[in-house]
Amino acid sequence: MGEIEVRRVLASLFVPWMIIYNISFVYIGMLLAPGAGLRAFVLITVAFMSARLAALIMNRYLGRELDLKNRKKLESDASLAVPKNVMLASFAILAAVFIFSAYMLNTLALALSPVVILLFIVDPKLKKHSASRHFSVGTIESIDVLAGYIGVAGAFPYSIGPYILVLGMIFIGSGFDILYSIIHMDFDRKHGLKTYPVRYGARNALRISAALHYLASAMILTFAILTGYVIVIIGAVASVVALMSQHVGIDPDDDIGVSRRINVYNAMLAAILLVSVALAKFAA
Repeated sequence: MGEIEVRRVLASLFVPWMIIYNISFVYIGMLLAPGAGLRAFVLITVAFMSARLAALIMNRYLGRELDLKNRKKLESDASLAVPKNVMLASFAILAAVFIFSAYMLNTLALALSPVVILLFIVDPKLKKHSASRHFSVGTIESIDVLAGYIGVAGAFPYSIGPYILVLGMIFIGSGFDILYSIIHMDFDRKHGLKTYPVRYGARNALRISAALHYLASAMILTFAILTGYVIVIIGAVASVVALMSQHVGIDPDDDIGVSRRINVYNAMLAAILLVSVALAKFAA
């Protein structure tokens, strides 16, 4: 592929707004752990970026046959032009980088790294079998907080706060995956894929997504209160406003609008929460 094509492929895989969303929660998990330093920060960042790209490539690889039939994805996703053997080789290299980064961090991170890779392989297959795949997406997203914490501490969190935030991320991720599925609802229905918009219709799917995000809001606020820091509580309130704003005046027939809302508002909520936790951490 030429230079321009490579740039288009990378741009379709690395959506900046979604990178901000995910890596913000990784860094929050890192800040919640005792003893975070520059070495852990660098290795966790490398591990995240390699895992994120590996997951996206495997998603494209396993869903390639259907994605090539989806006009909307063909128009927006240049990575579908990449040959399957190149995708598979890229996944293997990135998975190796991720596992090596985990090895450099600590024993627990290394032990859990193959489980993460396995989830990347299993998750794309679920859409063909169950609408609950939305919750699988949310669960995989929620690993970010624990990954950041374990990368620093080499152990699972001993306090309840990080787990409350993990639960909130499950609700956020599941809710925005339902929103995203509205864009491809007609295609998914035609090809027998299982999603909430296909099962319940776009309007009801919007209501389910909003309900999940209300639950996520409760988890974010609970997490903030448990930290005991006013700045984190203020950040959590602002994050909740950003999360719920994506549901105000949303039009399920506006594909571009729905996608933009998902990306921008979720990035905003994560970045705001990260800044508030960082300020509390460094002010303590």
